[in-house]
Formats: sequence, structure tokens, C-alpha cells
Amino acid sequence: MGHSDQSAPQGLSLIPLLVYRQNCLVSGLSGFASGAVIGAALGGLSGGLDAYRLGLRGQPLLQTVVSVAGNRAVPFGAWMGVFSFSRCVLYGAGIRNNLVNAASAGFLAGCAATATQIPPHLWRNSLHLMGNNGIMSGAFAAFIPLVFQAVRF
Repeated sequence: MGHSDQSAPQGLSLIPLLVYRQNCLVSGLSGFASGAVIGAALGGLSGGLDAYRLGLRGQPLLQTVVSVAGNRAVPFGAWMGVFSFSRCVLYGAGIRNNLVNAASAGFLAGCAATATQIPPHLWRNSLHLMGNNGIMSGAFAAFIPLVFQAVRF
């Protein structure tokens, strides 16, 4: 009887990890796409409400909605894409602890989402902001599994 293990590869053997990372790339890209859709939807709603409260109507309202939706799509997409990709890679590398995995992936995702909002020539001066947002994002991502473990549905 052969042993067929469908889980993520153990350790850091090169070939299985590369194959597993291809699946992680797909996971990251789908995370980016779904995050961009969520960000655009939330940005469109918040931009529309803010523009309406400011008295904009017609074409100026629509321009504001499209602008805010586009500005929100990239950071949401970056956060979800990097989070999905890094969590998958960490899992494939053998880091199975949900708390450590989620916190690490959240840290990387927070840094990436912050980097999308900072002009490239200011990145060196803004590393503390990226690190701070990464820590907050990692703490939040690590907190969610703990809540679901404590509350059984």
C-alpha cells in the first residue's frame, strides 16, 4: 500500500516546495483580485457617501466615486494578495502554528499595503510606518483565529 500525503510538503526540500509555491502564487493572485474588488466596492460606497454629503451631484459625484474606488482597490488587493501568498508559503515551509503563521503573514501584508500608499522616493523615510502597520496587521491576523477557537458556533 502506497502512502499518499496530499498536505503541504514537510521541511524545505526544493522540488515539492517549488510546486507548492506555484499553488501559493495562484492563491496570492486570487487574494489580490478579491481584495481589489472588496476595496473598490467599499471605496465606491464611502466615496459616494462623502461626495453626496459635500453636495456633489451628477458627473462630479461619479468622478469622485470612481477615483476613491480606484484608490482603495490597490491597498486592499495588496493586503489580501500578500497575506494569502505568504500564509501559503509559510504553511508549505512547515510553519503550521496558526498564530505564528497568521502573525507573520499579517506583518508582511501590512507592510505591503502601506507601501502602496507611500511614494517610492519616501520609502526609506517611511519604513517605521510600514513596520508599525505590519505589526498591527499581524496582531490582528493572529487575533482572529484565537477568537474563532474560543467561540464555537
